[in-house]
Amino acid sequence: MVKGYLIESLVWEPRHLTPAVQHDINLEIINETAHWLKLPDAIAPSSGWYSSDVGKTITMAAASSILITKFHNYTHAIGNVILPQLLTMLYPAGKWRIYNMRAFEDLARVNQQVLHLEPINDTSAWASIDSGSFSFVDEYNGYSLKVADTVASIKYVVNTSHVQVGCLEGMMLAGDILPGDWILYQSETGLASTPVSLWSLLEPKCSHILIPDEAASQYPVRFLDIGGSFTFSITASVTMPGIRHSKKPLLFLSIGNPTLFHTKTSYTRDKFGSETMTVTLQHEIFNTGLSTVTVHMPDASMLCPKTSFTLTIKCACPPSKTLSFIYSPVIPPLEFLHGHPKNSKKKPLLINLKPNYRPPSHLGIAIPLSDNIYNADPAKSRPRDYYQHSKESGRYKQCHNKTSQEECGCTDAMKLSSLQRNTDCRERAYRLRHPGKMWPQFIISEQDKEDQWLEDPYVLTLHEVNNRHNYLVTDTPSASLIALRDSGLKIANGSQLYSTRGLKITMLGSELYHFRATVIEGFSYCPLQDEFQFYVDKPPLAYPTQMIIIASVSVGIGGAVIIIYLYYLSKHYVPPPRTFGSQCMDIHHD
Repeated sequence: MVKGYLIESLVWEPRHLTPAVQHDINLEIINETAHWLKLPDAIAPSSGWYSSDVGKTITMAAASSILITKFHNYTHAIGNVILPQLLTMLYPAGKWRIYNMRAFEDLARVNQQVLHLEPINDTSAWASIDSGSFSFVDEYNGYSLKVADTVASIKYVVNTSHVQVGCLEGMMLAGDILPGDWILYQSETGLASTPVSLWSLLEPKCSHILIPDEAASQYPVRFLDIGGSFTFSITASVTMPGIRHSKKPLLFLSIGNPTLFHTKTSYTRDKFGSETMTVTLQHEIFNTGLSTVTVHMPDASMLCPKTSFTLTIKCACPPSKTLSFIYSPVIPPLEFLHGHPKNSKKKPLLINLKPNYRPPSHLGIAIPLSDNIYNADPAKSRPRDYYQHSKESGRYKQCHNKTSQEECGCTDAMKLSSLQRNTDCRERAYRLRHPGKMWPQFIISEQDKEDQWLEDPYVLTLHEVNNRHNYLVTDTPSASLIALRDSGLKIANGSQLYSTRGLKITMLGSELYHFRATVIEGFSYCPLQDEFQFYVDKPPLAYPTQMIIIASVSVGIGGAVIIIYLYYLSKHYVPPPRTFGSQCMDIHHD
């Protein structure tokens, strides 16, 4: 924002000062910005370009302006063009103008000295200045002196520091006028040989300081997710004594697209005149977009190093926002890769996966159908490839077209990752004893913000990436989940919706389970998603193997008891005494 005082209306230069405007002008490209300015009809030095034209500006309707930068001769000059694509190569006389936008050469130095006014009568006064770079000269007779709403004319130059002025407009003032609060300019055309600007813009000395807080200045671009907010503050102060005397705010807020978020501002001011504006931006609606938020000081000089502060707010997914599954207990990365961690019962927390391992399918443990291969090693055979379906499934990712595990180039980050794209590098998994029961917990992470637990009102879906179905998921429905179910919302892949409250997964089968959790759309602009893996160990025997073994063992034990009993009888049996026939007769004697 630029603030200026228009002393006289902006008009183009008359012909007697710039006779070049009476001719057609031809433009010829020198480079990307510089052009020759040719006057083919100029026949004398007095009818073409002047050296005093350097610094003036040429304007044409619906075209870019040209700044005259060099005088060559009365028919040729050079100018710089801002937008050359908007120009044509010929402009007839009367279709182009010259404006003198150069500042009066002595005007900039005026604002360094104090002006003292001592009235003589109601219409005239003595004016004097302190010693400094600016001084009065005889040529300033007739120049205009402007102080606030008062305009006076210099009637007589006494010496380099004293003049007599007469009031032209307003009421004659008295007292000391601070630097920057008075200006001197020429209100009439001077001699043709030494033309002087008819108007000027004076930028006062910087007397304002703008200080944004660390939250605002750290990043020029901020992202707001659904329901997200951002609060920052800007402090402004005045350094020149006595300049802060009104209750008008120093700071003003402007928002490029106010429909994106709700804005709340508050102001505080201390006894020294410093002002702090606190701004809170709250994004509540499902509407992506971009907006600038600018806090500026309209009364500050452009000579100040900073007069405004602008933030770009994007209502979109923050690039650093992620969803992470929290394993329990947490195992340090180095321990996960190379250690042998155990639980309180001295049981291992991790299990090593076999090379080229694939989880069971719905057809059985020995018939894997998944395309995901874990702990891939192209140099070794694939286990459980007994059936054609198993042989046709299973694809390498990181190890594609490699001949050994070393060539796969798996990093430690890949080995620690639970994501499906890194299954080739996954060598170990968390171990659970059958039946595998776990209560998933997630956190939402974002740069420069505290981690947030995934809780109400978030709703998510669960999917087993290897298409296993022998597991159960239970939860405690939240208000948001009930509302979604009542609305008849259907997920594209038919997944079930679950609340984060009381979420529990019971894995009824054995070996590896690989889950993907996804927060459904509407709760965040980000695709919040993460994956986790568990290996269920020590399962019971599959049906009806257990019954067969029990029956076999029972039959075996029963048969053994009978055999032992018969053997015992054969060794310890005593025949009973005879109760008929002769006691002396040998029954086996012929």
